[in-house]
Amino acid sequence: MLKEKSIVGDLINFRGLVYSPVNENGVIFLFGKIIEDLNMYIEEVKPGFPDCLGRRFTGRGWEKVSIEFEFKSSHFQQHGHDPNTCDIIVCWEHDWPGCPIEVIELKGIVKGLPNRPIVRPDAITEEKKYQLEDHYKGTSAEIKELFEEFDHQVKEIDEGIWSNIAKTAIV
Repeated sequence: MLKEKSIVGDLINFRGLVYSPVNENGVIFLFGKIIEDLNMYIEEVKPGFPDCLGRRFTGRGWEKVSIEFEFKSSHFQQHGHDPNTCDIIVCWEHDWPGCPIEVIELKGIVKGLPNRPIVRPDAITEEKKYQLEDHYKGTSAEIKELFEEFDHQVKEIDEGIWSNIAKTAIV
């Protein structure tokens, strides 16, 4: 029996996505990672055409948009979709000259966006430089002692236990 082979795109290492999309699912995932950069939000992802309903900020307010995800923009035409009933094609690669609707090509967009490289969760970065004390500032000495004792007890259970102290949580 043949094992299924893993096929991946080019190395992009962008916000936790190691390889570029090779299909529509990869496009959807990547779009979700950058939607805020595009000043958009999603109201509904659904089966059928169009794939998604959302809104984007226009400067005057939030415009409703219908979105179809495709790996390549030309797949929209190949699938027989009606351009009059969709506002935007979101794709990895725009390969449809003369496309009658707006295209958001992720391949070009991600190159210009800030990236957050993958780091070990126990690595201390400038962004993660929070201390346990940040969570009990302004509380009683009794609460402070409880926090410190709990942290100490958890770490004594096993040397492999580590804590990641973030702005709003301790994990």
